[in-house]
Amino acid sequence: MLVFDLVRVIVRNFSIDLFVEDLFEVTSCYFPVDFTPPSDDPYGIKKEDLVARLRNCLAATNQFAPFCLPLLMEKLSSDIIDAKIDSLLTLSACLDVYHSTYVLEHVMPLWRDIKRVVFYSSSTELEEASLLALTSIVRNLSDSIEENVQEKYEELLETVLKDCNHLTGSNDVKLIKSCGRILHAVALSTESACQKIIDSIFPLLFEQFKEMDVLEVAHRKIFIFIITGLLKAAKIFYADPSGKINFAPFYYFFSC
Repeated sequence: MLVFDLVRVIVRNFSIDLFVEDLFEVTSCYFPVDFTPPSDDPYGIKKEDLVARLRNCLAATNQFAPFCLPLLMEKLSSDIIDAKIDSLLTLSACLDVYHSTYVLEHVMPLWRDIKRVVFYSSSTELEEASLLALTSIVRNLSDSIEENVQEKYEELLETVLKDCNHLTGSNDVKLIKSCGRILHAVALSTESACQKIIDSIFPLLFEQFKEMDVLEVAHRKIFIFIITGLLKAAKIFYADPSGKINFAPFYYFFSC
């Protein structure tokens, strides 16, 4: 625990330019943490404590990005669910620090992995970690002003919308709900992504409501679930100081 804390002290206070890879290797060799505390441990240190401290190390500097992202991609291919969850949560933490240029080549492979998990995984914890990572990826790309990053950002949003086409023409309630959760995760990332999702999805959802009489109760419930989720995401960006949503961006849809 102390050593992991000291790594962050070193990164923050000294130039590590000549030693970036060495420092990363002697730190990342512990990832993912595999630790079972001894029964007589006087300090009460748990696995979760070590996981959190190591995660802070890997997310300590953008200079770790060229080494850490390939490592996380490798661990995401593991069959061990705990390793995949740790990798996704670590990725989310790192993307708050790493520059978008390092992320570009991994964006679409990450999206494919996340989509597969949300649509087909039976692990709720893994699904939640995947959605959190998706929010972080979109936010990371959106924050950049570089043209190639913005192009990848737009490509990702368009791909997400295309792959979440089960909102119409599908009788699979689980699949529809999974699409809604993905869209909600994207909408949580930034105002521009939220507006993009709402502009694209609300017309489809309201069109479904026009055919409400032919929908089963389960479908009605899912559509309300999705609309509510997107409005909650919108509240982050469009709420006034009192916490009420400014519905101006949605007047067109509500007037239809």
